[in-house]
Amino acid sequence: MIRTILRAVLWLVPIAVYVAILLILEVEQNATFWTSMLLLAFAYVMLAVSFVAVPRSRIAAILAAPLMLVASIYVAVELIAASIFIYVSDIPYPWVIITQLILTAIFLVVFLATMSSNEAIAAQIETQHADVLVIKSAVTRITALGRVAHDPRLAKSLEGLAEEFRYSPAMRSNQVREVDAQIAVQLKRLESLVHVQASQEDTVGQIAAISGALAARNEAIKLRQ
Repeated sequence: MIRTILRAVLWLVPIAVYVAILLILEVEQNATFWTSMLLLAFAYVMLAVSFVAVPRSRIAAILAAPLMLVASIYVAVELIAASIFIYVSDIPYPWVIITQLILTAIFLVVFLATMSSNEAIAAQIETQHADVLVIKSAVTRITALGRVAHDPRLAKSLEGLAEEFRYSPAMRSNQVREVDAQIAVQLKRLESLVHVQASQEDTVGQIAAISGALAARNEAIKLRQ
């Protein structure tokens, strides 16, 4: 947060210097001057907002760069427009305000569209990350079961099941969420069977049930793609 504030303040320096120069040169402070200063201040505020209006996901934080780029371009354009209108005194005031309001409207459309796009991509990345964690968690849990299994053949079956999960697609969809929920329940039951050293028939049967559900899940994902 402190770094964000410092970056915003850093951007304020050239704008403050620009305004100070205008005051030192004793530019006429008419309606054109104050309109330009007001919209320049708005441009700076939007730039400051762009520093904190980043996607939720840390993985997607880099996607905030276009947002700051859009705001930075708007500040630069507003600086140029303000300079032209302030120093070219014969430009009618209606043209001054209409032109700058059009620039502001264009900026807001692009700014909001970029923000919405970034948020959508960030949400997608978060979902993909969560899906990958589900698969990794299953592999870790099953591998741990293989280490505590007393029967070498059972351990081999668990190792094979872990491999099936490891090479399963991480992507999930509404079509397979019910299957995912069933697999989660079956994994808990498998853990219970292994820890209580249930009969090999029951444990291997549970492994086969999970393997079958996982195969159906993976096939549904492939068909969706």
